[in-house]
Amino acid sequence: LTPANTGGAVGAFGFGAAITLAGATLSGPNGSAIDASGNIYVTNLNNNTISKYNSSGTYIGTFGTGGTMSAPIDVDFDSSGNAYVVNVGTGNNGKIDKYNSSGVYQSTIISGMHLANGIGIDASNNIYVTIGADTVQKYSASGTLILTLPTANINGPTDVAVDASGNIYVLNYNSANVTKYNSSGTYLSTLLTGFITPTCIAIDGAGNIYIGNSGNNNVKVYSPNGTLLTTKAVTDAEGLAIDSKGDLFVASFSANKEYEYKPTGGYFLSGALPAGLSF
Repeated sequence: LTPANTGGAVGAFGFGAAITLAGATLSGPNGSAIDASGNIYVTNLNNNTISKYNSSGTYIGTFGTGGTMSAPIDVDFDSSGNAYVVNVGTGNNGKIDKYNSSGVYQSTIISGMHLANGIGIDASNNIYVTIGADTVQKYSASGTLILTLPTANINGPTDVAVDASGNIYVLNYNSANVTKYNSSGTYLSTLLTGFITPTCIAIDGAGNIYIGNSGNNNVKVYSPNGTLLTTKAVTDAEGLAIDSKGDLFVASFSANKEYEYKPTGGYFLSGALPAGLSF
């Protein structure tokens, strides 16, 4: 899609000043996610809770009842509003718990994982999870293993994201890069390189790729083909989420804060493009 602009020059794409979400006492915030209603969720690794804010950034309370969280490190949502929480646990006790949209525990759909970390969910509600030193796996919504990505180009996977076409993007902590795979799990390329302790990845509705570059205390945003669009200074970004307005939400682990950054300049698409279309 090529936008037509009739309203004057459009400024360079970037983000404004940080807005700190208040009301909750965060403790080791590590994952951020946004549901279909625009509510914001932050996983607290150190106190086994998830903090929930409404779409205006007002703290609502903790999310999740009936289950037992054990070092929740990340969370994501399917198209029906169900939440999938990655718990690191201890040893080989990592698991993914499913909660309904009201926050009521439904089941543990995957268990026995060693060093589970990041999660991503595609348009068909398949679940992708990074595990241990070199493993990224795809599961059905019920927890059935569908595929394991080839390990040759994976090195310390810390997070994973999926675009509207089903392409899979793996953020590798140890090799400080992003490797791209098609929906069948075939390696396509090493798309992005040169990070310092990268921790989290997210993709917005236009297919732009956001990387939390914790070692450099910034978030980098790239076009779908890997062109750098902007860099935003953020302290210790460990979790990223982008809402339908293009607002960026960042979990800052060392600061124990959840920050919101509103976009400035550029174009932004609300919602994901259908497969095969680019912007």
